[in-house]
Amino acid sequence: MMKRLILAGAACLTLSAPLAAAEDFPRAALHMVVPFSAGGTTDVAARVIAKGLSEEIGQAVVVENRPGAGTKIGSNYVAQSRPDGYTLLLHTIALAVSPFLNNEPDYDYRKEFDPVARVYVSPVFLTLSPTVPASNIKEFVDYLKENEQTPYGTAGIGSAMHIAVELLRERTGTDLLHVPYKGESEVLTNLVSGEVKFAFTGASASLGFIESGKLKSLGYAGEQRSPLAPELPTISEAGLDGFVAQTWGVVLAPVGTPQPVVEKINQALNKALSRPDLREKLIQLGYESIVDSTPAGTDEYIIEETKKYSGVMKNSMPKN
Repeated sequence: MMKRLILAGAACLTLSAPLAAAEDFPRAALHMVVPFSAGGTTDVAARVIAKGLSEEIGQAVVVENRPGAGTKIGSNYVAQSRPDGYTLLLHTIALAVSPFLNNEPDYDYRKEFDPVARVYVSPVFLTLSPTVPASNIKEFVDYLKENEQTPYGTAGIGSAMHIAVELLRERTGTDLLHVPYKGESEVLTNLVSGEVKFAFTGASASLGFIESGKLKSLGYAGEQRSPLAPELPTISEAGLDGFVAQTWGVVLAPVGTPQPVVEKINQALNKALSRPDLREKLIQLGYESIVDSTPAGTDEYIIEETKKYSGVMKNSMPKN
């Protein structure tokens, strides 16, 4: 009888431990790891989100940049951290495409991370050099078909800019020439000169060029029009029905983090991202806030995106 009571008590303690951890959480600063260099738009967005999370959760949220090895350095650091909710990872679309770039097609992120929340999407603009004689999507696709190996610029293999073009290539059946650069600023410079003919570009970097007339855009690759350029149609509206190309941001925790802690962080993020001031800051960076995510919905989204890009990335990788 005594043994049963002891076992029952132990079971109750085991079940109540995560709840107690969530009630006390957080008792110290959180760390949000960004697997990219400081100063980029992902880093800036992370700092806006971290500040909002800090204000909602009542503790500092310190952003740590751990770039390198195609996001592996930062990701591995978080995966190996204690699963207590105090170390988080802000990841992007790279989570979905990296397995194919690293020749790890069977990689399952859920073996290393628990999903916490989706925090933003960032669709791209289809941006053309002024040397391209096209004023709408149909004329542009015709131009690509008539000019095989049309050069396009990206910030590198596997970047959001590259993935968007691969989706376009697959959709239109066109033969294109990939010209990778070190960053988006170089792409824009070479678009203006006409060295490359088009690219999918982010709002913060390219809208100034578009508004000044140095470059032109045929559409926005989001599900809805951009709040920064509402006069531009979506690419779907402009003629490629259902075409969406966007990077995104998700927050992850080390696998095994207590679910009540995950839920508490999720709720704080949703609340922060619902605030008009924070949403406006992200919009100015070219990001659209996600305000109603759940851990389960985040997991479904990552899996769907990974499936979406699996065939595209396999077909786009250089053959040995």
